[in-house]
Amino acid sequence: MSLELIFLLFLLGLLSGFSAGLLGVGGSGVLIPFLTIIYSAHHFPHAYVVHMAIATGLGTVFFTSVSSLYAHYRQGDVVWRIVWLFLPGLFVGAWLGPLIASLMNTKVLATTYSLFLLFSAYRIARKPKQTKTDKPLPKTPAMIGVGTIIGTYGGLIGSTGTSITVPFLTTHSLKMNQAVGVAAAMGVPVAFIGSLSNIYHGWSVPLLPAHSLGFIYAPAVICLAAGSILAAPFGAKLSKRLSDHILKIIFALMLVGLSAYMLLKALH
Repeated sequence: MSLELIFLLFLLGLLSGFSAGLLGVGGSGVLIPFLTIIYSAHHFPHAYVVHMAIATGLGTVFFTSVSSLYAHYRQGDVVWRIVWLFLPGLFVGAWLGPLIASLMNTKVLATTYSLFLLFSAYRIARKPKQTKTDKPLPKTPAMIGVGTIIGTYGGLIGSTGTSITVPFLTTHSLKMNQAVGVAAAMGVPVAFIGSLSNIYHGWSVPLLPAHSLGFIYAPAVICLAAGSILAAPFGAKLSKRLSDHILKIIFALMLVGLSAYMLLKALH
């Protein structure tokens, strides 16, 4: 791997970590489109460039998920009883997501991710609503089913599934801090199992770059994780000084731009 590529990936890690600290979001929404740009510029196999970007993003998110889980655990926000209910479905779904992605061609996968970015931009830019109700959580089989959906969604688009988990839990009697804590705990198995699935389903794919673990480009994970961990505290500090609404609008516009790029990638 060239020094130029190392530098670019480290800068991308800084951007991802900074945005995560600034807005509490970032992760794959920032990583994957830029990874697609970088991988394309460095002539990674065109047929698998989006697959590798998503897999590498999910592998990187694993490390940030562990850090997030530890922080929420120390605050006492993780309701483990609920996490255990989701867990069997998460394992199944997180394995299935990359399997489904591996069966898609680049155009379909890029289009899917473009739509995900638009959805994320909408959720970030809109005014928050009070969604907590007194509705009880579903029975165990339904919770396993929801866990499977969340795991599949996360494994498919390289996310921990927080955008589904938190709204679901806040509409079923959980406080916001508890919903975020449970989502943080769920993100670890989704990212871990999803990464293993990406390794397995990409292992026999020919012509992938050296040092790839299946669809995961291992050197990129190291550079990205280092940059993210370093920059996140600075984003968190700055978030206390700037207007939350303006920041969200700016970030949402950036996601729309990245969504347009992924759509163009799908059309080529």
